[in-house]
Amino acid sequence: MNPLIQLGIDPTRYDLAIAVSASGDTDARNPSGGASAVLADFRTTRRFASGATMVNVRFLDVMSIAAALHYHKTKLAEDNQVYRCLILSENYDLVSEAQSGNRCPSFEWSMLDWFGNNGYKLTWQWESAVAQRKQLMAKAAYEMRTVVRGTAWAGN
Repeated sequence: MNPLIQLGIDPTRYDLAIAVSASGDTDARNPSGGASAVLADFRTTRRFASGATMVNVRFLDVMSIAAALHYHKTKLAEDNQVYRCLILSENYDLVSEAQSGNRCPSFEWSMLDWFGNNGYKLTWQWESAVAQRKQLMAKAAYEMRTVVRGTAWAGN
């Protein structure tokens, strides 16, 4: 099954998807960590991976997204075409700012805004691997309890 469908996302609503994940310090004065982003172009079925290191997590996320979009814009995009792009990130603060429009002015947002003004309709969604695992574990535990309750040895 398509992983986007498993997340409750209709992949036909998008032309591109970018999944980004970063790990490191949130303090810009203590740069450490790394991030990667994978871009999938559903129209061409081409994939691209990008990354960034040695800065704070917010910058890592934004740079890896911007690098993936830059690659698409320069190598794969067609002139005068608008691309519907889904960005899946586990950075809750970044996604919240993007969705609410309540963003602090910064060059990071300026980079992403450039793509928004040049052929990319960015849609943001928070996805946490930990949250997904917890949901799956809870569902599995519920299903197991249901099965066990229906058996003679469960004390019914």
